[in-house]
Amino acid sequence: MLFQWLTDVNSIYAVILVSLVTALGSEALTAILMVSFSAPERWVEIGLAIATVVPLVLAPVIVAFFLQMIRRLERARKLIAELAMTDMLTGIYNRRYFMVEAEKEFGKAQRYNLPLSIILYDVDRFKALNDTFGHSAGDEVLRALTSACARCLRSSDVFARYGGEEFAILLPLTDGEAARGLAERVRKEVEQMSAYHESVRLPVTISLGVAEFQPSKVSFDEMLKEADKRLYAAKTNGRNRVGSGAMIYSMSGTGRETGL
Repeated sequence: MLFQWLTDVNSIYAVILVSLVTALGSEALTAILMVSFSAPERWVEIGLAIATVVPLVLAPVIVAFFLQMIRRLERARKLIAELAMTDMLTGIYNRRYFMVEAEKEFGKAQRYNLPLSIILYDVDRFKALNDTFGHSAGDEVLRALTSACARCLRSSDVFARYGGEEFAILLPLTDGEAARGLAERVRKEVEQMSAYHESVRLPVTISLGVAEFQPSKVSFDEMLKEADKRLYAAKTNGRNRVGSGAMIYSMSGTGRETGL
């Protein structure tokens, strides 16, 4: 509580307040000791003067120094916490944070029968792109498509780099139909985006798999497996598609049966 207060309060206010408290405490302790040892009145006056002046001179310097150290530690703590849940390349959440949030939302969906959906997607022919243009081009593509996808999302959605060129989007309070619509918007946004490497435009497409919560599902892992299966179906049926339910939605907006 005190640590949090010191990191939040105005520095000047904190220095003044702590200095005054220190001076009052010093005076009280000095008075108690003087009375306990029956010190002469003159000594009491001198002792109280010293007990007041010394803290008021030294305390501001000491308090300001420690306050600076505390705030540096707090900034470092927040940075470490942020790094622990952030993907360094793209700046979005990492897989660890995504799974923590996903388990929370899945629990809510189970308890209150709320809609919940997820989208998994990865970059089509990403290895070939890396082999042709180099890993720096691949990194640029990942950053560009991250920005393109983020433009389609709500603040409540959890967008994460799931691993390599694969990404995941958690959609609280979103049913399957809405998730499919969002997946198609993301697909188009990425297809139309501009990603360049050394002035060469890199054509980028993604394949996506969508899954929604059903009461029969007993874990979030089942939703992940379902979305991954539909992502794979989108890949095998031509790429640059959204795989969802029994249909694979292609870039033309039409679909065909897959048996999933």
